Parts: sequence; structure tokens; C-alpha cells
Amino acid sequence: MAMKTTGAIALLTVFCLLFLACQNPLSAPGGGTVPTPTPTPGGEDTDGNTSGTVVQQGSIMFNSAGGWLEYGFAQWDSLSGAGGYSVHYRLSTQPDSSYVRADAELVRGTCVDIPGLLGNRTYFLKVVPVISGTEDPAQSSVVSVDIQAHDRSGFAFDLRSPMSTAGTSGGYNPDGTVNPAATILYITDANKDTVQMDVTKNGVTATYTGLYNICAARSSAKSTSPMIIRFIGTVTPPTGLDALKQLQIKDNSNVTYEGIGTDAELNGWGMDFQRDHNFEIRNLSFRDQPEDQISIQSDCLNFWIHNNDHNLGKGLPGGEADKIYGDGNIDVKSGTSWVTVSYNHYIGCKKTGGIGFGGDTNDLMMTYHHNFYDVCGTRMPRISYCSVHVYNTYFKEAQGYVIALANACDGFIQNNYFENCNRPVITASQGHDIDSDGESILSNNPAGTGKMSGNYMDAFTSDPVRFDPAVDITLGPTAAGAIYDNFDLNFGANYPCNLDTAETAKTRVEQYAGRINSSAGNVTPLPQT
Repeated sequence: MAMKTTGAIALLTVFCLLFLACQNPLSAPGGGTVPTPTPTPGGEDTDGNTSGTVVQQGSIMFNSAGGWLEYGFAQWDSLSGAGGYSVHYRLSTQPDSSYVRADAELVRGTCVDIPGLLGNRTYFLKVVPVISGTEDPAQSSVVSVDIQAHDRSGFAFDLRSPMSTAGTSGGYNPDGTVNPAATILYITDANKDTVQMDVTKNGVTATYTGLYNICAARSSAKSTSPMIIRFIGTVTPPTGLDALKQLQIKDNSNVTYEGIGTDAELNGWGMDFQRDHNFEIRNLSFRDQPEDQISIQSDCLNFWIHNNDHNLGKGLPGGEADKIYGDGNIDVKSGTSWVTVSYNHYIGCKKTGGIGFGGDTNDLMMTYHHNFYDVCGTRMPRISYCSVHVYNTYFKEAQGYVIALANACDGFIQNNYFENCNRPVITASQGHDIDSDGESILSNNPAGTGKMSGNYMDAFTSDPVRFDPAVDITLGPTAAGAIYDNFDLNFGANYPCNLDTAETAKTRVEQYAGRINSSAGNVTPLPQT
């Protein structure tokens, strides 16, 4: 029997796996379709993509096309005699003279991926073959794709946040289009140490070579100029990383790090942010990092981390025993605030996220929503010294505890979906924080506080052996004297939040969490130590 709670003390939700397929059925001009996955009514398939429709059939034969979140894509058959292809795009309501040519780096072989499109609009993608070095428009074909909009919610978009007046997310405009002032840098494994870009410091512009040197120059310049760094394919560690295989990014503002297509991955390294403002990280896979995949240190503001795949890490030889699988997927240290972590897919990970470590105040604001924790270990997240809203998340078969409340934190846990989870919520130094040997799982930390509402728990999760609201969640005071501060009562119109029921959230997470075409297959649980 399943259980759903309501009222002031309710139960947490976890999200399920998302398979965002890159290919969708195409409607031909005569109404036929290419046999690929069947879309649901309304043109949206179960993987969150919309299907394309051929509107002009030339020599180019599409085999798939569609729209995703402010993102369009297409694939086609190779044309005999073509030495390459150019792709142009425009809104369906605009004239042909409005076509914009996609960057050459976005066209790989016989496929194209175009980020930065307006959500809730229809675009035309025109593929033109290049014959003997010249475009041949007479053989071009056009497909229409319906583009969906990102969910810009949570504290990163709160009108009270310091960067809210900028109205941007990293290098993008509020509507999802590219900021016209942004520099776009394409990074592959082949060019990561040779790519060049100009950076201006103290009024002097110089050319820097390699991803590390470009980022270091921007850090030294304390650059606020908008920038978008796009990763293509698997990128292994570039030169210049620190001993923990992390790229240091300091004193920057207005930057987006994003993956292109279904295969963009940072393999064996991560990123460390310090004193950065208005950053966005999206559509990337992280794997085999020895430390944190994303570490947000002190004094960072307005971060939006969304639609990424987080896979298992791999510790350094001779490293710490508790880091055999790396450290955190996303760790947010003290001094950082106005953060949204949303629509990410955590795939069989060990320690997914610690929040507020090293702090002594709880005036830091963070939102976790529509994430999918897929057979993970612990820290989903572990919260200290801050106020965190966790809503509309799908937790599936957690191997240890799910959410931990410690060090006078405040956690509002709302409309989440818990499936077969051990210890869905624990509060430090009381209740199920104490294991069978009488030891504290949370290292005898002082307690935090929380409030739960609208969560769904199955029979396994809601078993009192694993979860008892009377001891595992409390409005206060806790055994350590902490009292929940009701920060959720101050959300108001300043705080954007598109709240689903727990059951609807599970479905939405299965469609949209993770990068495009996110797929985990069978997840093997890790041994818990």
C-alpha cells in the first residue's frame, strides 16, 4: 500500500529516470511518418522531445528531427556528391530572408544541434548540401520543429537575488536566446589546449591559448563579459588543472557551460567555482572525476545547474578511502546563495551533494527541484547552515539516507516522490540518524529542522522502521534547540515555483531530467560503507 501525506508534515519526493531520446518521428508532406518512437498526443514523445514535420522536400532526406528545451535538432541521410552541409534556421512566422546560419561547429556529419532557440515557438530548419565547396539551395530540405521552454524556477530566479536585475542566465537572455554580447567558445578533446580567445585585462587585449589559460585570464581580469563555452563530444582533462583534477574558475560573471548534442561529457575532471556570479551549467555528462564534479565554493551567487547527467566518479590512486568513487556530484559550500539545481539525473552515484559545509549561518537560499536520484547512495542532499526548498524530485531505491538535516538548517520538503527508499529524511543526532550500532550517521552534528508537505511514499519508504515523522522531521525545537524558521512563508510573488503534485512530478522528471537523450539502463547499486 502506498501512502501520500498532506498538511504541515508531509513526505519527500524523488524523481525517476529520464530517457530524453534525440530521435523523433517525422511527418512527411503527405502525412506519412518515418517509423521511430511514437509520440504522445500533442506531438510530445515519452522522452520529452517533440517530433518534426517536413515542410519542403528536396534531395536531403530527413530520418529524424525534433525540438527539446530551447533546442532543435535534425539528422538526415548522406547525399551523394555532397562534401558537407550548412544548416539555417528561422521562426516559422518569419520570411525566408530571416534565415540564420547555424555555427559550423554545430553541424557534425549529417546531424545538427541548435541551442538558444525561443521556447514555445515553431522553427524551420533548412539543410543545404555543399557541392564542390558551394551551397546548392535547389537540393535543400526544410523541417519544422516545435521548441519547448526551460523551467526557470527557484532561488536562482528570485527577484530578491542580487543578479535578478540582470535578467540573464550565464551567457543567455531571459528568453533562452544567446546574449548578442556573448563570446561563444567551442571545446573538443582535440582543441582543448590549443583553442584561442582574446581576453581584455586592464584595458589591454591579448590572445590566450587553451581552455585553462583562457579561464585563468578571465579570472585575473575579473571579467563580467558574457560568455558561452560549448563542449562537443567527450573531453578528457585539459592541461592546467589542480591536483584534484578541477578547473579553477574565479571572479567571473555571466558564463554558461553547456554540452552540444547527446554525447557531451567531461570525463575525469570537474569544475571549482569561487566568487563567481550568474553562472549556468547544462546538458553535460560528468564521469570518473576524482573529487567533486561541480564544486561551488564561497561567495558565489545566482547559479543555475540543470539538465545534466551525473555518473559515478573514480578516486585517485592512493586517495582517501571514502573517495574511491570520487567525492560529491554537486557540492555547494558556505557563503554561496541564490542557487537552483534542477532537472539533473544522478545515475548510481555515491555522495550526490553536500550543502553549506563550513558555514555558520542559515541565511543562504537554495532550491532543488525536478531532479532524478536513480539508485544513489546518500546526500540527496545533506543540508547544513542554509535554507533549502526540495520539491518535485523523484528518489528511486536510495541505498542509504536521502535527505539529511543538520547544523541548524531549514529544509522545506514538498511534493516529492519516494520509491523504495531507505531513511528518506534524517535529522542529525536524533531518530534514524542513529544506526543499529548506536552511532550517528551524520557524525554527531547538531540537528537541523524541516517541514514536509504533499510528498508520496510507497509502503517500503513509509515503514516506521525507516521513517518516523515524530523523530526524523520536526518543526522544532530539535534536541539541539534549533527551530524551523518558516522561510517558505516568505516566498510570495518574488519566488518563481511551478509546483506539481508528487505523481505528476515523477512523470515530468522521467521526461525531462538529465541531458538530452539521458539514459541510464540498469543501475547497479554500490556497496554502502
